[in-house]
Amino acid sequence: MRKIFFIVLALISAYCLLPTAYCYAAIGSISKGSGAIYFKAKAEKKWAVAATGMEINEGDRVKTGSDGRMELGLQDGSRLTIGNNTEMEITRFLLDKDRRSATIFIQGKLRAAIAKFSGKTNMWVKTPTAVAGVRGTDFIVMNEGKANVLFGQEGRPACYTCKMEYKLRPLSC
Repeated sequence: MRKIFFIVLALISAYCLLPTAYCYAAIGSISKGSGAIYFKAKAEKKWAVAATGMEINEGDRVKTGSDGRMELGLQDGSRLTIGNNTEMEITRFLLDKDRRSATIFIQGKLRAAIAKFSGKTNMWVKTPTAVAGVRGTDFIVMNEGKANVLFGQEGRPACYTCKMEYKLRPLSC
């Protein structure tokens, strides 16, 4: 009887903890890296040297030095290539069977090859001075100071600029 009680208790505990573990699953990992590449977990204050294979979670930051480049592979098969002198954070990432959404904050250079997805996709790239809704599968964002450049293929990126916080004004792209 005692043995059955512990088995049932273990199954109930596993059932209750499974959604929590799923929520904190890694959203991707560093698949390639060269030169000076760094990583900072969401809760950390100091940067650490990054390595290929490191898992990336929502809210973690990565950055490259003047000779650094890295590629992140995401859960959905998308690839983010980060150029030199760049800092990036994936502030939000959600992947379900019928929808996918992400918000990427970037200061520097980013090329994103977004994997095909049959459900609804809601993806945003933010820089210190602009916000772009991504509507293509391959795009490049370059940001330096107040200047932003955006290139896209297989669709047209929707571009916005922040006039005031929470007020967005469409631009022609």
